Amino acid sequence: MLVGGVSRWRIAGVASSTISSGIFSIVEPEAVGNGGDLAVTARSLSLLDGGQISASTFGQGNSGDVKVTVEDDLLVDGVGIYPVFYGLLNDRNPSNISNAVQEFAIGDSGDITVETGNLLLRNGGRITSGTLSEGDAGLINIEVEASFIADGASNDGLVSGVYSNVGSGAIGTGNNINIQTNQITLTDGGQIVTETSGQGNAGNVKVVSDSSVLLSGVNAISGLASRIFTGTNASGLDIPVRGGDISLETNRLRIEDGAVLDTRTIAEGPGGDVILAANIIELIQGGQVRTTTFGSGNAGDIIIREANNILISGSYTSSNQPLSESILLAEP
Repeated sequence: MLVGGVSRWRIAGVASSTISSGIFSIVEPEAVGNGGDLAVTARSLSLLDGGQISASTFGQGNSGDVKVTVEDDLLVDGVGIYPVFYGLLNDRNPSNISNAVQEFAIGDSGDITVETGNLLLRNGGRITSGTLSEGDAGLINIEVEASFIADGASNDGLVSGVYSNVGSGAIGTGNNINIQTNQITLTDGGQIVTETSGQGNAGNVKVVSDSSVLLSGVNAISGLASRIFTGTNASGLDIPVRGGDISLETNRLRIEDGAVLDTRTIAEGPGGDVILAANIIELIQGGQVRTTTFGSGNAGDIIIREANNILISGSYTSSNQPLSESILLAEP
């Protein structure tokens, strides 16, 4: 499905029953076949209060690819109330560009490609790929010419960000998140996350930001730090699963006020490595780069390359930060 020819798009809100505003490609529960691709082009695009661009499979077949090309500004903002769909309860649904293998499906998720001048995810707005059943998550590629910002959370604590997830009970592999831009800012709980709670490895995160990367603060509602994170969240599986690596290249990396760049394992498999290449690295007021293990698997390595100046200073006192939060995969 190719959707274009419109200068400015605004997709907003959910109905009082079961319908989200949006553009969808769906493999239905009884279907045996692949979903179609979605390609959306515009000068500017806003997804608000639960608005969706989504591909998903509930049946036996792969979901299609999603490509969103926006010349100027792409805004993904807010959360809609979403009572029930195909018997699956979900009391909140973020504004989202998504691709997912839903529960009981058999198939792989397609990829997500976003190309835009500026990208703003706020008040719970998200870009997500994942698998909740038998199949692999799709790749997320994001190219932003100027500025990428993920900021804040919804009123009930659903934080903004980019996510790739292997859900609990799923059998499939997570996929990578690749982001290329001039400047990245994650504030007030903004996230870039790959994680696995099922039987499959988490994806890697690769960030290339020509000018700077800023991670700042902890969200007061959710208790989650602004972070780039990969992790494993399940133990006792038949096979050990691995957390993803984080690779970051920039001129200046600043992590402050309790924000973290973190790989973690709670399982038998190892956590991912952190590889940083930055001219200036500043860890201020409790900002951290860390790899940790809470299970029998080994923590990953931290490798810092090409740094001319490293500053580590101060501390931060915050309320309890949960290890992770559930990732809601969009449903139309």
